[in-house]
Amino acid sequence: MKRQLLSLLVQLCLLLAVVPLVSAFGISPGKTTIQFIPNGIDRGEVHVFNTENRPLDLVALPSGELEPYITLHDPLVHLSPGDSHTFTYTLRQPASFAEPG
Repeated sequence: MKRQLLSLLVQLCLLLAVVPLVSAFGISPGKTTIQFIPNGIDRGEVHVFNTENRPLDLVALPSGELEPYITLHDPLVHLSPGDSHTFTYTLRQPASFAEPG
């Protein structure tokens, strides 16, 4: 019983130590679906909201299979508490994708 209580206390202390290191911000839209058109060009927006009570510096970086085809316009932003920002991007779709597998 003492061992379980001690373990719980240590876990609680670790949780309290980690919580201030986590930043909170919202992203909208959560998911975007784009129709694939070979060599097509799409432009879009991603909105971020600072829900922290402190300023945040954010850098938007593309990742994944389409990373080489995405251009972000002004990817670095400073957000004051409660502020929001809209990142704009251009997706230049590839001519084709490799077959899966």
